[in-house]
Amino acid sequence: MKLLSRREPRVPDSRADSVPAHDEDDVESGFLPSSLVDEYALTIHACLIQQGVEHGELRVSVRTVGASPSGMDVYAGFIKVLRWTPPVRALVVQMPWVERRIERRLRQTGLLQYSHFGGLWFRSPALLTSELPRSGGQVRAAGMM
Repeated sequence: MKLLSRREPRVPDSRADSVPAHDEDDVESGFLPSSLVDEYALTIHACLIQQGVEHGELRVSVRTVGASPSGMDVYAGFIKVLRWTPPVRALVVQMPWVERRIERRLRQTGLLQYSHFGGLWFRSPALLTSELPRSGGQVRAAGMM
């Protein structure tokens, strides 16, 4: 019984039908790949809208803030307050809860398989600090800068 045998090396078939052809009748899906920044921004914005915040009260932007030890990019959400309204003040007071909710939503989307979430950062322009309520003491202008 012969265990090893000599065979002729296989020559790859170089026929034209082995290359997929682009036909004019192909249907495009219309979906373009979106970046992780856009996905993060849409997810954060959807969570904030769910909390009762209107479109014109906050501006959400997402940026890469570094890399994790595993080499994945770390993204952070930057929220700029455009108007101090009761829903925005309530959102700031409940921020730890809202941030956990956003992280849970990001896990559901699968974004955290490809990146890390660095948290949320709030910013309020100096012009808006005059709109903050002075009574109640829940939200302070110094904490928002």
